[in-house]
Parts: sequence; structure tokens; C-alpha cells
Amino acid sequence: NKNWSNTANWPTTSGGSGGSSVPSTTDNVYFNGNGNGKCLIDVPASPGQINIDSTYTDSIKLGSTLTVNSTYTQNGGVLWASSYSITMKSSFTINKGTFRSTSYRLLCQGAVTIKANTATFLHNNGEVFFGGTLSISVPGTTSFYDCVISFLSGFGNTITLNANTVLTVDHLLTINTVNINGPGVIDAH
Repeated sequence: NKNWSNTANWPTTSGGSGGSSVPSTTDNVYFNGNGNGKCLIDVPASPGQINIDSTYTDSIKLGSTLTVNSTYTQNGGVLWASSYSITMKSSFTINKGTFRSTSYRLLCQGAVTIKANTATFLHNNGEVFFGGTLSISVPGTTSFYDCVISFLSGFGNTITLNANTVLTVDHLLTINTVNINGPGVIDAH
């Protein structure tokens, strides 16, 4: 059983024996080559941090919602979101591997980095909502389907598009009450 909700899948050390509690908002989750392989997020999950190491060669599939309260860093493997919402409350970084986004909404409230020359972001015809004070760095070309850049209550209203960033929007682009700075480009089709 590869379910997120199964305590037998959660050790307190990498490669250790399971039996710890299911990760909570203060727990950092690591997927690496010492783990149990595939993971199905079968219940609403809200860990502190997710780190997918380059030694992790399997997949994580959403069967429920995912909220990452701190950083999300992907250096390998595959995350497949299906149709469930994802909220990234801090930095969202994809250096390597494949991130197949949700067909619903990916909410990014912190800095976003997608290294298109070494990682793959698949938009899955879903919405990516950039909100809060953040910077967006997407060296190379990454396509988004629906893209919303907007002010969120409690956050700043400035978004910086870093150098060499091209946000390609294939369907719908919405920009609301936000300042966009930086040398990056938005290419809406």
C-alpha cells in the first residue's frame, strides 16, 4: 500500500522502518532512492516541506488536495496532480523531473523557479495562479494553459519576472491589481 495515509510508509529517517505518523504541517517530507517507490496522496495532505531528490525515480500521484506550507523542491521523479488543487505557500522549484500540474488550480504564493532546460512542466489544461509578493524565474520556455497573476489579500502586489523568463500562456491570461516588474516576458496566445 503506497497511500500517503498509511503510517507504515513513514519512517523518521531516510530508509528507516515505517510506523511514524502521517506528515503534518510542521513535518518535512523527503522522497529519495531509499524510499518505498510510488506514493498516492489519498487524503488531503499539508506537509511543511516536500523535497524530491534526484535519486527518486518513481512517481507521486494526487488523489486528493495538496498544500505545501513551506518549500517544494523537485530534483527528480514525477508528480502527477490529476484534477486536485495544489497550494504552494512558499517557494516552488522544479530543477529536474516532471511536474504534471492539476487540471484545476495550482496556487503559487512564493518564488517560482522552473528550469525548463532540465525539468518538464505539463500544464494539464489547468490554471496556474501567481499571487503574493514573488519572483518568477522560468529560464527557457514553459507553457501554461490558464494563467492568473493577481493580488491576494495579505500579500504584496508586486511580481518580478526574472531575466530569461518567458511565461507562455496557451489559453487565458488574467492580470488583476498587481505590478509586474523585471526583464521577463509574457507571451499570450
